[in-house]
Amino acid sequence: MANAPVLYELASVTRSFRTPALDVRALDDVSFTLAEGELAAIAGPSGSGKSTLLAILGLLDADVSGEITMRGKSVRRMSSRERARARLEGIGLVFQTFHLLPALDVRHNVALPHWKLHGHHGRALARAEALLAELGLEARTRHDVTRLSGGEMQRVAIARALVNDPAVVLADEPTANLDEASAASVVSLLRRANARGAAVVVCTHDTDLLASFPRVLRLRHGRMVP
Repeated sequence: MANAPVLYELASVTRSFRTPALDVRALDDVSFTLAEGELAAIAGPSGSGKSTLLAILGLLDADVSGEITMRGKSVRRMSSRERARARLEGIGLVFQTFHLLPALDVRHNVALPHWKLHGHHGRALARAEALLAELGLEARTRHDVTRLSGGEMQRVAIARALVNDPAVVLADEPTANLDEASAASVVSLLRRANARGAAVVVCTHDTDLLASFPRVLRLRHGRMVP
């Protein structure tokens, strides 16, 4: 990705949280760049700052010191509305606990971001159904999401993340608690998104998954380590 445009640039980013007992520095002076279309993993022990970093990349948390830019625009200078719009347009988020909406069936969960961005309900449903068919879930489109297996929920969450053709997909422990076949399916989906041009960043403890990524960003006690 040497000649690809820069998607993210972080310069001396620090994120602290205040507790009644002490201040916790979740990230400490973190600096790196990520290119458009790059495939990268974030590794480190529990409590090392992985999920905090993913939230910052997902524009969910801008309460940091230092500087972070996305496509050259300062995230800290964005309003909350601008960050929400940037997430909707350009970021696909896959949470470890899925965050599917139980009040909506499978296809409406996937369609929701497309409908919010483009304002056309029928087109959003068609896009969702096409994605779900591609992921082998065409028989589940009208199912209650609470009736799905863990692997199916993960695929639905990934379909929702891909529905707006984002510039970057951010996934928190995408293979955690999945059987081997479901985990392999999820990794294949992420790689297909990357092949279509999306940058993909995952937080993971999965050593097999880490070994397959061309770039691994390692965190320990909130700091980048070799």
